[in-house]
Amino acid sequence: MTSAFTKTYSGLSKQLRSTVGIVPHSNLEKRLLSIEWEALWDTGATNTLISHKIIADLSLAPVSYCKVSTPQGKYDAACYYIDLYLPNQVKIPRVQNQEFNCSLFIVHC
Repeated sequence: MTSAFTKTYSGLSKQLRSTVGIVPHSNLEKRLLSIEWEALWDTGATNTLISHKIIADLSLAPVSYCKVSTPQGKYDAACYYIDLYLPNQVKIPRVQNQEFNCSLFIVHC
């Protein structure tokens, strides 16, 4: 059994992106309601960020609030739990995410 996935590019890439499946952590149907999103893998990030669109599309409810620091300053952000499915169908359960004004799902690693 393999638990890795490979992403190939036609040339030099400055970003690592892949498609991932996202479901609310509390979803009993799990994979049935998974929605695919483009993820940007940020090897220097300390948090995983999720866009307003993903939150709305999955009807996520915040589980808590936390402080987020960006180059533009600090702010309070809603936190959510999701289950993340990698391109090879490996599930990462209960990933905590902070709400952020972006169009991608940004994953720290």
